[in-house]
Parts: sequence; structure tokens; C-alpha cells
Amino acid sequence: MSIKNSPVGEIFFVGPKALDWSYYELNWPEVRIEVFDDLHFQSVQSYNDWMLTRELYERFEQYEFLLICQTDAILVKQLEPAGWDFDYLGSIWDPPLQASWHPIRRTLVKATFGLSPRRLVVGNGGLSIRRVDAFLAFVERIPVLKKKKNEDVVISYFSEKYQLRCATHNIAVVTFMEGGAQNWEPGMPIPKVNGFHGLERFNPELEQLILSQLEEDPISPW
Repeated sequence: MSIKNSPVGEIFFVGPKALDWSYYELNWPEVRIEVFDDLHFQSVQSYNDWMLTRELYERFEQYEFLLICQTDAILVKQLEPAGWDFDYLGSIWDPPLQASWHPIRRTLVKATFGLSPRRLVVGNGGLSIRRVDAFLAFVERIPVLKKKKNEDVVISYFSEKYQLRCATHNIAVVTFMEGGAQNWEPGMPIPKVNGFHGLERFNPELEQLILSQLEEDPISPW
């Protein structure tokens, strides 16, 4: 389903070299496979660290945008890239995050314990859109973090300072959804967004409803 609703362009499965890719090659022969060093996928932190380096973005530098769709994300409606004038779009954090810079630890901490506190609203990265050339420049500019945090928090916190244009709340809230899915209850209409991230964690009942309706009508479930 995510493959069908991806914007026009090339689609890749991205993962570690050590993975047995035969299942994917058999079932999705039209999708290209790009492998990277296994160490990037050994833990959540190693993955987050990797997403803040040039390697990923250099591999795809011939493209204008990257759509990151992790294995716990799903696109349910077609994305239309026409008119995208941002460098980064992720789902909103609901509730917003508070972060600040700790100059001694050189890391991001809770807002009450550091400098330059910021309220982060847009930017969860598990299902996100990234302008490749902008990210190549951005990852060179951000400071070295002695203790790295989630890459999407780092991106959102430093975006304004290092000229990375994040999508507005009004755009993000109608495009992707994550934590906001907790507010959905049976009987309510399915949120009209293009995709969801982390539904199994935030609202498995909504996830089951979406998947069942997609099976019944894969063209237009709602």
C-alpha cells in the first residue's frame, strides 16, 4: 500500500547488507534495493546517528526529495509533490516537545535544564519528506553532539538556525499522523491524512480498521 501511494519516482528498500533480501526481490521485483553497512541498523541509536550523516543523502543526491517510510509506517493516500516548498516535513508531535541545548554536555535536554529552549511541534521523522540537497548542507552545519538524541528532534531543534525549512503545522497536520492517533476512538471517522507512523503503538484499533478497509477497497477506502 505504501508503494502504491508513493509519489512518482523510484522506490527503494533500504537496509543492512546482512539481511536476506530474497523475499523482497521475489515479491516486489519492481523495487530497487540499496544496502548500507550493518552497523547503522544495530540499534535505534545507531540508526539515529546515521540519519544525521551525509552517507544516506549522498547515495540519493540525484533526487530532489527522499520520502522516509519506516517499517512501522504506512501511506494510505497518494502524495502529490507539486508545490512542496519545504525542506523537511514530518508528522506533528502531540503534545509538542520541549528541548534546549546543554553547552557542557553538548546535547539536547529538557527545556528547563539548558539554553535556548524551543517548543518543537513539527518534525517526527519515521514518516517524513526530506529535500536531499538541503539535508546534505544541514548535516554539515549541525554541531557535534557528544550524546546524540533522536535524529528528528535534532533536525527540528536546529532547523531554523541552520536554514532548513520545516513545513508549517497546517501542512504537517493534514499530511502525516503519529501520536495524534491516540485521540481517535471507535465510531469516529478515519483521520484524513496521507499516512500514519507508529499506529501499532499509538492506536492498534485504528490500525486494524485502516488495514481492513484497505483490503476491502484498496483504491479508495474512505
